[in-house]
Amino acid sequence: MLKALITGSAGLIGSEAVRFFSNLGMEIYGVDNNLREYFFGPEASTDWNRKLLQDQCRNYHHYQFDIRDGPAVKDLFQQHRFDLIIHTAAQPSHDWAAKEPLTDFGVNAVGTLNLLENFRLYCPEAVFIFTSTNKVYGDTPNTLPLIELETRWELPSDHPFYQGIDESMTIDRSKHSIFGVSKVAADIMVQEYGRYFGLKTAVFRGGCLTGPAHSGTKLHGFLAYLIKCIAEGRGYTIYGYKGKQVRDNIHSSDLIQAFYQIYLNPRCGEVYNMGGSRHSNVSMMEAIEKIEAALGRRGVIEYDQQNRSGDHIWYVSDVRKFQSHYPNWRYQYNTDAIIEEICRSGHFGSSQVIAGLVVSQFQNQKVLLQTDKTKIFVSAHITEEAGPVQALKSYLIKKFSRLIFVEHPFAYSGVDQSKVTAFRVGLPAKELLTRQLSSELVSYFRDLILTIYWFLKSGQQVDLFIGTDNLNALAGLILKKLGFCFNLVYYATSYSQHRFKNRLLNWAYHTVDQICARQADYNWSGSNRLQGVREQQEVDWEKNILVKTGINKSLIDSTTNSGKDQNVLVINEHLTKIKGAQLVINSLPAIRQLNPQAKLVVIGTGPYEQILKEEVSRIKVEAWVEFKGELTPALYFKQLSNYGIGLAIYQGSVGSFTNYADPMAVKEYLALGLPVVVSSYLPIAESVKQLPLGVAINYNQQELVEALAKLWFEPGFYSHCARNGLEFVKDLDWTGIFNQVMKQMGME
Repeated sequence: MLKALITGSAGLIGSEAVRFFSNLGMEIYGVDNNLREYFFGPEASTDWNRKLLQDQCRNYHHYQFDIRDGPAVKDLFQQHRFDLIIHTAAQPSHDWAAKEPLTDFGVNAVGTLNLLENFRLYCPEAVFIFTSTNKVYGDTPNTLPLIELETRWELPSDHPFYQGIDESMTIDRSKHSIFGVSKVAADIMVQEYGRYFGLKTAVFRGGCLTGPAHSGTKLHGFLAYLIKCIAEGRGYTIYGYKGKQVRDNIHSSDLIQAFYQIYLNPRCGEVYNMGGSRHSNVSMMEAIEKIEAALGRRGVIEYDQQNRSGDHIWYVSDVRKFQSHYPNWRYQYNTDAIIEEICRSGHFGSSQVIAGLVVSQFQNQKVLLQTDKTKIFVSAHITEEAGPVQALKSYLIKKFSRLIFVEHPFAYSGVDQSKVTAFRVGLPAKELLTRQLSSELVSYFRDLILTIYWFLKSGQQVDLFIGTDNLNALAGLILKKLGFCFNLVYYATSYSQHRFKNRLLNWAYHTVDQICARQADYNWSGSNRLQGVREQQEVDWEKNILVKTGINKSLIDSTTNSGKDQNVLVINEHLTKIKGAQLVINSLPAIRQLNPQAKLVVIGTGPYEQILKEEVSRIKVEAWVEFKGELTPALYFKQLSNYGIGLAIYQGSVGSFTNYADPMAVKEYLALGLPVVVSSYLPIAESVKQLPLGVAINYNQQELVEALAKLWFEPGFYSHCARNGLEFVKDLDWTGIFNQVMKQMGME
């Protein structure tokens, strides 16, 4: 009986080879010591597959030793004269290789040499097939003149490698990764044993090898692992290149058919690029869309701008050399068929996933989640500070597959460009920028035109248009008048009866506001008082939806508190005159008389920042004030948790901006256990007084000092407010708020 030796026999390619050649009647000897579990952890274990092979293949004999074990390898070759050797055992990850280079080189290079030498000595008439990798080309593919398309990086159609990278690409002068180098050594050694000794060897430089038997893990097996993550609701992180990096994917069965052709008609020392080629390739972004459609659920996708070292931006194999040598070989699977099969019967962490989620979804593929069909267009005005607009953006990116988000800077902000970004499956597919104009009035008119222009240029029919102030809602209203069909949401996070000093401009502001409110399909109001304005404007109550200001609860919950200093006051704002930081600064000498340990931390930037710094210098309180500038969210919450009292003491009056605003910073203070001192004109002031959450005051120094004295020195008051604050915000997570809003609109 013919005998075959297969290393890595419980892995993806090895197990496929075991089943195929076992069915041909060969006696199969498999070597696999489950090093994959050592490399990547328990979920990457191939032990489950080894047990299946032993149960299903009667002529399969399993050996548990390591291919680095020279005596064990020699003993196996002395006992059996093999007709076919398929070497798939490897350390397969370039990320992992950097952790243990000696182990990586030992398995990939030394282990391969052990097999080759015993093959030469004991069964030189056999056929030796080696699974190499496209990583032998290092990062040379990244030097190709790639162009960015909406969902992928691509080569120009007239480029010599457009049909795929062939074997002529150099392996020199590039960064290979430690893994790539060990595979280069093995790759060339297999070729050399063929050419130098005249042995029948073949090297396959694989693209992405995949299939349902793949024990996909974070560091190896992207397609199987991506499907596993989406099926099981796990988070999946894409590293760099905007999620548009392209991989060609070949099913393990198609690769084994290629091995079979080599076995039937072997050559000496041949090397072939082998992957999905133009027949089967996909970008990360495209793969996510396909998998989400197949499974009927959204993935939990995160994006890290830092790409992995040595990672390919675009790699498609040119398999025409192999096809010319073996014209009987044909593909049986394309990307869609591969994804469908893995979704149906892939190796997941829980058998219930297959039985309960995946198979049931495939029984009715036409029933997809509504969030996968809905297309949304948002136009907003922003500052540098995080607020409701940024929270909405984050929510929509995660919730909906197709989103176009326009961001215009307010004239008084430090942002100097308008930007439109088209998102697909949570990743930025397209982005356009245009510079802001200096005149505020002209800028607003330009923003209106730009929003309409970018909507028309997108060429997409959308289901929902969200304008986050009256100017952006007006753009949506104009588009509806032009015949576009969508639901229009007017999302107002602020309001003022005296928005402009110029009476004509103020009249125009209120006229546009009222027209948009009455003609929008839905009004989202950022506070109860703003909701009351809509009621006075005779907006249908069912379409007048309160959108409370929320917090990023998951990020706050993950914040560790290293010790709170009750003496530290904190202001986190976009720094404008109305936000009142100057009152606190000018009150510091009096505050210090009350509490000599008191200090002030100011977080954020804005047009009033320099004036505030000059005021600090003028009254000589530099030692007690620290300007932090803009902080990342994680750093902001970490530092905020160490402070004592949050301040939001806005200037204002009845009918002013302050009277309708619901500052997100106040909720963040409370969520981290900080009592607050707020302006009595803010809508939240009533809750601050009644519960209490702190103290609500008028805009003057005496009341500020008295409020701080109460928090610092009235027994139990500080801790009572802190506990109430935590309770007050427990249900104010942005995700829950927007989910409820979508439910009210019938879009849950």
